[in-house]
Amino acid sequence: MILNMQKGAEIGLDYNSWLVGPEFMGFKMINPGFHCLFYSSVNSQHEFSVRTILPIFLESKEVHVYSWDAKEEQLVDQKDLPEEEVTRYQRSGSQFVYDKQTAYYPFETIGKWMNMTNHISIKVYKRLMSVSPSSFVLDPTVTPQYNYTPTVNITQLVKRGDAHSQLASSSSSGPVSRLSQLYLDASDELERLCRQSSYSEVVGEFQFAFVLFHIGQSYESFLQWKNILFLLTASFSMATSGDISVVAFYRSTMKTLRLQLSELDDDFFLLSQGEEGEMREAVQGDGGKQRVNRTNFVIKCLESFNQILLEEPAHVDGEVKETFQAIRATMRRRFGVEFEDTCEGDRKSVV
Repeated sequence: MILNMQKGAEIGLDYNSWLVGPEFMGFKMINPGFHCLFYSSVNSQHEFSVRTILPIFLESKEVHVYSWDAKEEQLVDQKDLPEEEVTRYQRSGSQFVYDKQTAYYPFETIGKWMNMTNHISIKVYKRLMSVSPSSFVLDPTVTPQYNYTPTVNITQLVKRGDAHSQLASSSSSGPVSRLSQLYLDASDELERLCRQSSYSEVVGEFQFAFVLFHIGQSYESFLQWKNILFLLTASFSMATSGDISVVAFYRSTMKTLRLQLSELDDDFFLLSQGEEGEMREAVQGDGGKQRVNRTNFVIKCLESFNQILLEEPAHVDGEVKETFQAIRATMRRRFGVEFEDTCEGDRKSVV
């Protein structure tokens, strides 16, 4: 239930959003599990504020209460509201007293949402929401909002210049950069990430990071999504291992990635300005035509995994290959991005 919400503000749940009407008091018929409530306040000039997102995990038949604080212009969670008030509204909500003032969850989008978040368990949710001073810092300029699993921070690695730093190597070819080592095969780093929790929980974190950046515009979540995507697509040994657990992991992540890519905005892969171009406004190419940015990080990651399939097709699971072919089709149809069909030898760097 959402009490006293500002009229005319934007309110949203998962991939649905509305403008608040005079009688609005929340949502009903919501499936148990992970969801994203979000809102934007509105001023007298009808300008909306930056979107605020509130991840929540609902148990079966749970009635969760929020109340609008007009002074602070934010929703207050039930844990910070008077207990008697919360109990009263929870009881009334479970008895459908406010049935006419609550909106149905749109059934046409429930299947998509469940498929995109099916690995976000209550355990994953609680861990990611338990931020502490020791939480993984993805962006040094921003205080962490989510407790993401520590892993290689690919964006900071490039920014610090580690792409060109020399590290000791047992290879006869001499020292190589940390980034080059990861790109040649990031399997050790991906295995370490999975050992910190489980394969399923890594998929859940991948899903959580995506929806928080895509719906909630969280830059921190965008960075962690990039990190996991990089490891998934650059882990040659794991992708070709044939291990039952690893195969199941790749099947889940590739299905998830296919859904995620289908939700990206049409201009996500267009030629952009700035170091983090895929998060900035697209610009016009020659002749007024918008051009695909082939250096986009996601495209380079997909090219990397495509190269694994080309080099070792017999050692990659058939279902994983089939899903990646569907990803290729999505990229071609929606974004005009084509991938090479022939192996050209050495894989190219993603940065």
